[in-house]
Amino acid sequence: FKIDYLGNRWKVVDIYSVMLGKYLSVQIKNTLYMPRIFRLLGDEKARRYIANSEIYMEANQLNNDGEVDRAYSKISGIPLQERLIDHQRFKISLAVDLESDKKLSRSVNEYKSRFPKDKNLPIILLDYYLIKQQYEAAVQAIAVMQETVGQDAYLDYQKSMYYQLDRNHTQALQEIDRAIDKEPDMENYYLQRFDICTERGPRKKALPILDILMDRYNYTTEELEWWLYSNYPKFYRSGACRRWLRRKTVVATP
Repeated sequence: FKIDYLGNRWKVVDIYSVMLGKYLSVQIKNTLYMPRIFRLLGDEKARRYIANSEIYMEANQLNNDGEVDRAYSKISGIPLQERLIDHQRFKISLAVDLESDKKLSRSVNEYKSRFPKDKNLPIILLDYYLIKQQYEAAVQAIAVMQETVGQDAYLDYQKSMYYQLDRNHTQALQEIDRAIDKEPDMENYYLQRFDICTERGPRKKALPILDILMDRYNYTTEELEWWLYSNYPKFYRSGACRRWLRRKTVVATP
């Protein structure tokens, strides 16, 4: 027998077969028989643990098959008082995918009730804050993450986007500038700064970023003109942009 310490006591978790020359778990891996063996060998708590693990695996499979609503219903079948933290995090992610405000609110409230001392809770709730448009709370959640992983350019970039959504363009610019200072070669950071400048103004502050896109990332004038026309029509029609395009076209002409 192979034993392990589970539920404050030693329990049999596997059986070695002399005939097979291996543990039964190896022989019947990825089948449905092992949970049945555990149920026979364990007490009620162990049997509930195995049953909940099966529900979790089935919910994951349903999600992988694209049946997200059924996966949500399946994972909800685990009693709240028996759910592990991964169970509840998975349920929240399913609610986010379903874009259901009711399911998301219920899942978040269950998480707070079941794991009130979880330090990672603000990070887990980032999608929730975004859907609820609680952008300041999202920024605070990222700040909690920074306390753990340290200063990180990508997290500055994320904070910039949330500040922009909150219409706090001054802080959004400060955060994206921090990201650029840390990782000056990341194209996405310049695109974020361009987006803020075109949204807030003055538009002329966006023009140096176009120069960077051309000089550092080898965009042509034609490519940038089409990109501006497709994504920033108001800025594209502005006098500042038209003058910049004419100047670049003249320079590119032999």
